[in-house]
Amino acid sequence: MKNGKSRIENEESCQMSSSKYKMENVKCKIEDAEVSVQKIKMKKGFGVISALIIMLLVATLMVVVVKVSFISVKHTSDTYLQQRAQLFMQSAVENTLTAIEGYDRKKNNSCLEHIIFRDEQKRFTANVDILKYYCYDTDDCPCNNAVKISTPLSHGFVLLKITVESNITNPKNGNKKIRLEKVTLQRP
Repeated sequence: MKNGKSRIENEESCQMSSSKYKMENVKCKIEDAEVSVQKIKMKKGFGVISALIIMLLVATLMVVVVKVSFISVKHTSDTYLQQRAQLFMQSAVENTLTAIEGYDRKKNNSCLEHIIFRDEQKRFTANVDILKYYCYDTDDCPCNNAVKISTPLSHGFVLLKITVESNITNPKNGNKKIRLEKVTLQRP
């Protein structure tokens, strides 16, 4: 039978049926008799290594995606808060101009010099300093910071310094401190 075993392994007429498992069935004919032999097949380790590398790549990619999304959310939140502060600053400028127009300087014998605005939700505070009044006729401007100008077309201009600060105690601001400053020349 030793010859039979070597004949089985070398014979071309043997048919192998592959399977997903570690064993293979080999059917061979030996002198008109069919013999079924099970042969243990050794799995290769290359598949395990490549699977581990792919898993590491996917895990690294997921970490990068999470970090980028966190940075994106933070940037969006900061941008939103910054734009809210800028809109509040523009609103403070417009309200200051309205207050200057409605203030009777001759009756009060003074001018507005400082105004504070707070928004309804107490998220921002705007401090407006009226640095200079540009007046053609100084009798019309009994102000300490009035500047006489030579053209009547520029009469009434004011130089404003606006500072907007966020309230860090407000939970809607997310403990973020924002401070915007702007110096602008406006005409009421």
